[in-house]
Amino acid sequence: MTKSKNVELIGNILGVTRPDIIEILIDPKVTRIKPLEIGEYIAVEYPSEVLKHEVLALITEITLENENIPDSLMRSPESYDQLEKLGDFTEGERLTARARVVGYYDPDLENIIFPRFPPVPSGKVYRANKDNLSKIFSSDNGIKVGNLRAHPEVDVKLDVQELVRRHTAILAITGAGKGNTVAVLSSRILELNGSVIIIDPHEEYPSLRDLYSDPNPVVVFSPEGDPSKNYKPISFRWNNFSTEEIFDILEIRENATRQKGLIRDILEQLRGKQWDINDFENELKKKKEENKGLVLSIQDHIKGIRELSIIDKSKETPIYEETSDCLVSKGQITVISLSGLPIKVQQVVVARLCKKLYDAGVAWRRKLSRDQLPCPTFMVIEESHNFIPSMSSAKSSFPISRIAAEGRKFGIGLCIVSQRPN
Repeated sequence: MTKSKNVELIGNILGVTRPDIIEILIDPKVTRIKPLEIGEYIAVEYPSEVLKHEVLALITEITLENENIPDSLMRSPESYDQLEKLGDFTEGERLTARARVVGYYDPDLENIIFPRFPPVPSGKVYRANKDNLSKIFSSDNGIKVGNLRAHPEVDVKLDVQELVRRHTAILAITGAGKGNTVAVLSSRILELNGSVIIIDPHEEYPSLRDLYSDPNPVVVFSPEGDPSKNYKPISFRWNNFSTEEIFDILEIRENATRQKGLIRDILEQLRGKQWDINDFENELKKKKEENKGLVLSIQDHIKGIRELSIIDKSKETPIYEETSDCLVSKGQITVISLSGLPIKVQQVVVARLCKKLYDAGVAWRRKLSRDQLPCPTFMVIEESHNFIPSMSSAKSSFPISRIAAEGRKFGIGLCIVSQRPN
């Protein structure tokens, strides 16, 4: 192992070792002044003739026991008082830990390499120092987003270009700073002449405008627009949604086969036309004589979305257009506020947006004569667990997954933000 300056030996590797997990016997005296913590990084010794780099591992479990105080002797709290009178029992303490191997930084490859063989039992273990941690967590050209919790002296800096190329997840509980992290990343992406689209289900991100002076790069869209807040309206055409997506917009139940059948008939008659919900209802009324109960039940669903201005007869907000308000532009942060929309409608809108963005990326890459992506774009999906749920399906799941799988080659980076990482 390449020896670090000022290393602190804290213990040795125990028993059977594995490439990914190691057990460590730690000297309790060494860690009494400065305890070893879960989440702390350690440096693990490998044979120098095999590996010359310092391998880092992350502490995941810590156990402290005292061999001089077996459980069989401890019948009540008074038993401890009696033992203390007999002398110092700290000599019997045994401190062990489990750590997950992270790997080592290879300066030639400029990457973290995972060793595919285990360390030697009895090998030495040290506290990781700032220099070696900084090689991994502090990118030279990165932006600072915080510090390592167990190593506050180490800055965490992220390479924005790598984030866009590899995709990103920001996972934390409410109030932990997810929004602030998005704001910091967005500002740096603008410096690189990129663009950012933020899907905002709860109207949390318009405040990003407060961080910039005029000309303000933050453009906020909402379903109806709001001149008093300087929100621009966003819209999508009815005839660009699939039949299944329209079922979700109308909130038609999965097992409502008769309703779905009638809706399919009407959509077939409207195929190739520009239409809105009024046109749909006019066609529906023509079926009333033969399907009165069915028509009335579908009309009840229509009442709930009649004022849904985000879906229009003829207008659809473009991905990019020089002469009008658009969703993507070099140096622009676009916030799409979906606040107030039913969750099913939010999912359908996000699905449509992802499809448009993907198609624009393909057009840019292949130089097609249609709506092209004008610059690399970073798409942030807040509350992503609502759009790619793990335990159920959503219309937005596949379009988001496709961007995750293929978006990089078409200039699209993806960032999911959630407080529910499962």
